[in-house]
Amino acid sequence: MKQKRREIKNKKSRKDSGHICFSVFLFFYKITSVIGFHNHILMVLSFQIMKNTLRMDEI
Repeated sequence: MKQKRREIKNKKSRKDSGHICFSVFLFFYKITSVIGFHNHILMVLSFQIMKNTLRMDEI
């Protein structure tokens, strides 16, 4: 009886932690989808610039 109760408790805590992780993920996703879109463009541009500068250094 005690073991069964413990298993239920473990399942519940695991479910809660998963839910918390998911809500945190959603929270960050919302922020990054607002800001991150611009950041993504900047990242791509900076990456292209970096690649070009590296290529110039090689030449």
